[in-house]
Amino acid sequence: MLVRVHQFGVDNAEDFPSCVGAAQFSVVATVVGETESKSTLHAGGFAEAAQQFEVKDTGRENLRDEMSDISRTAKSMEYEFDGIADKFRFQRNMSD
Repeated sequence: MLVRVHQFGVDNAEDFPSCVGAAQFSVVATVVGETESKSTLHAGGFAEAAQQFEVKDTGRENLRDEMSDISRTAKSMEYEFDGIADKFRFQRNMSD
């Protein structure tokens, strides 16, 4: 709404020559500018959070692959080392 009020003030500035009207539109312009700059920072924060999610997701996948390899190796060594497969059991449905 403030953006529309600001645009109205810009489009109809000659209709409000008084100091009071011009001052109020100036306040609205300041608030709109601050809101837009904070909105840009806020959107940038979402982009950064999404990027960090991707980093975490990739790290999780890499860790699960490594743990799966270790578990598979331990299973293959079970014939020589009794109980080793139980020590290195890996469950895929574990949370972070």
